[in-house]
Amino acid sequence: MSENEYEEETKVVYQNNFFGTLITLIIGLLLGIILTVGGVIGAGYFAVTQPIDKTVNTVDDLAGTDVYTMLFGNAETEGILSSDYASKTVKALLDDITNATSNLKNGGSLGDLDNISPKVGQMVESLTKNLSEYAIELNAEELLKKPLKSSEEDKETLTQYLTTAVQNLSVGDLFSKLNDGEMSELLMVLCYGEKGVDYEINAEGKVQMLGNSKKTTLSDLMSSEMAELLGSVPVDAVLDISLDDDVMCSLAYGSSDRVYADENGEAKMKQIVYTLVGEKFYDDKNNEVDAIHTKVSAEIYALSFVTDETDENGNPIVEHQYVCLQDGKWLAFEDEAFTVPALYSKVKIGDLQGDAMSIIDNVHLKDALGITNANSSHNILLSLAYGAEGVDYKVEADGTITPITTPRTIGELRARGGDLINDIALSDIVSEDRSQPIVMYLLYGKQDVHYEIDGSGKLTMLQKRIAVLGDKAYNEYGEIITGYTLDTSARTFVDANGVSYQYGDTADGSIATPDGTAELFYLTDMNGNPVNYTKTTLGDLAGTDNLISRISTRITIGELIEIDESGDSLLKHVKNETIETLPSAIEKLTIKQVFENKIYKKDAEGNYILDSNGDKVMEGSWWYLLHNEEDCKAEGHTVSGFCTCSSDYTLQEMDQLIENMKDNIHISTLNKLAADGMLNFGDGMLNSKIFTEVKVSDALTYEIWVRVPDE
Repeated sequence: MSENEYEEETKVVYQNNFFGTLITLIIGLLLGIILTVGGVIGAGYFAVTQPIDKTVNTVDDLAGTDVYTMLFGNAETEGILSSDYASKTVKALLDDITNATSNLKNGGSLGDLDNISPKVGQMVESLTKNLSEYAIELNAEELLKKPLKSSEEDKETLTQYLTTAVQNLSVGDLFSKLNDGEMSELLMVLCYGEKGVDYEINAEGKVQMLGNSKKTTLSDLMSSEMAELLGSVPVDAVLDISLDDDVMCSLAYGSSDRVYADENGEAKMKQIVYTLVGEKFYDDKNNEVDAIHTKVSAEIYALSFVTDETDENGNPIVEHQYVCLQDGKWLAFEDEAFTVPALYSKVKIGDLQGDAMSIIDNVHLKDALGITNANSSHNILLSLAYGAEGVDYKVEADGTITPITTPRTIGELRARGGDLINDIALSDIVSEDRSQPIVMYLLYGKQDVHYEIDGSGKLTMLQKRIAVLGDKAYNEYGEIITGYTLDTSARTFVDANGVSYQYGDTADGSIATPDGTAELFYLTDMNGNPVNYTKTTLGDLAGTDNLISRISTRITIGELIEIDESGDSLLKHVKNETIETLPSAIEKLTIKQVFENKIYKKDAEGNYILDSNGDKVMEGSWWYLLHNEEDCKAEGHTVSGFCTCSSDYTLQEMDQLIENMKDNIHISTLNKLAADGMLNFGDGMLNSKIFTEVKVSDALTYEIWVRVPDE
């Protein structure tokens, strides 16, 4: 894939949501490094102790490939790995990978990975560029250096840095992007304020803030000032008001006489009309106007309204109206020139008293967000309005939404806004790719543990299980659970959130734990209904002990990479190892494991040839490398006649193979060397006499003829 194709593909994923892009960046990088390490080590058994460039160049020469450029790049392109690793060994690279992944949990940063792969910087730059389209401003250098865990050098973690950036994003710009520019009046008011006062729509159709007005940030939306913000929202932004309904008009506009419908049917507020009684003005509800009256002339008054707000000096802010008698009516204006009419204000949510606020709290988010069909609504908005698909709602083929639980309300958003965000499924943000095991793990967990895919391709989340050993409970990974209560006699389990479950008497398999093998049991609710695992949510990615930080101990190499087990592959022997255990597992691999297909003889059908004891028969040349006479004697074997026993050397002990080769050649015969393919002599030479002249003295000479004995 070219860099342009890569960037375009990455951009599609990033445009789903900023959390998805960050996860794809981190996990994609780890996967790339593991693939690189596996490929390099698989090049040959000297790769562990030889410089990487030496091994790779040898492979390129033999196979006619260009692996070196792929790994380290050239003058035009950058490779997967930093060029500094060309002269280092694979072991050094593995050590750096181990340190980098460990550091992610202990104060490390993406910069640790950037030192290993130059692709990190490019991905971070692409990330920040794409996120800026969603009003999320990030600095690439800060992203690289922010630690996952607070340190003395940098108290702010990567999570905190991202959280701050997210809190400062414009929710209006984000909602507009997600909903293709369509936003309800309620959202426009919440996100930008009052049209014509706080913002206007410019010629390009974009929101243009006026004066000192600012766009509402996510932090504003979730802050304690949310009630005040909602209080400024006009009632008709959340209720469907009919101008023919006087009661609803009174609720939304103060009176049906205060509003009219323009040519497009949109409600418009009328100009304020007062009644003058003596020297005091009264409104259309016969309430005295609470203002300082200043008579300018017989037909003109100035009204001064002292507000509850203060200026920078602490002085009350005073607003003015100018009232003029026209056609027998005292009309109010904003300016002394009587050119800008003062209009009645729509009733705000904050103006309502008593139970009026409950009306707003009971407005469904689906109505506020304008969601009518799933096919035309973004998954994030669906999650906010309804919850989890399949649990809280279902979608028909035509996009019809059927709630399973009660749709969420504005009041619920106000009360637990952060929880609703955390409940959004990651699969609503990141596109599913079933060819990428790591992506599927992030979205759903482990296949056949957390979810299954049937023959028709339908993905179903599986029933939850816990593992029990004595009085201890473990999760499906064999990790000890914290904050739980377990009653083995009542067969009940209560998690850290206080949710109660039941588990049966019959175990369904077992799992290894730090304390031994534990039995697995299915969970149900207290009514006996099965409880399934749920898709990964944004909340699962929060904190330091999260889905990403656990990946190095939960995912095996076999789950990361598709491994060909038919040939000589180092990776097939470590497929059940995790990223964390990979380095130590590689050090324990034996020569026989890695080069099994080359060491042992096979028949025409490709089956291993066995000796009379049922053991695999080695190729002759490998016997010289793996046979150690001292080990053989220690096992009590008979060495006469060239015993076929061999030693289990690890990749770390390859030096001993050279010593074995020298020792075994010394004790061998020419016929055996030839039979084992170590020497190449014709039959004539093997069966010919060897003439040796022995000269005892000048007067006496003997001729000795020696024939090489047949085996």
